[in-house]
Amino acid sequence: MQQHRLIRINQDLRHRIGAMETKGKTLIQQKAELEAAAQAQQQDLGALRLEVIRLRKELRGLELEREVTKIEETSLTTSGMSSPTSPQITVRKNKRTYL
Repeated sequence: MQQHRLIRINQDLRHRIGAMETKGKTLIQQKAELEAAAQAQQQDLGALRLEVIRLRKELRGLELEREVTKIEETSLTTSGMSSPTSPQITVRKNKRTYL
């Protein structure tokens, strides 16, 4: 009787150990998948940050160009000049090359 009880306890413990090992392997696999997903998200985030920086620079350039155009238009109207070939347009083209 005592021996049967010990055999049963031993079988139960082996079953539990097997279940725990399986669960452990599953958790390790999930951890690896989560780490890979996190790394991919970090790479995506880095790419998005670079894109934001590029777009901000582009926006700044467009805003500067708009300001130059506005200044040129104001300058042309106050000086009475309306020729599109005035020297101020050359200034705008030069600013575009430096942006």
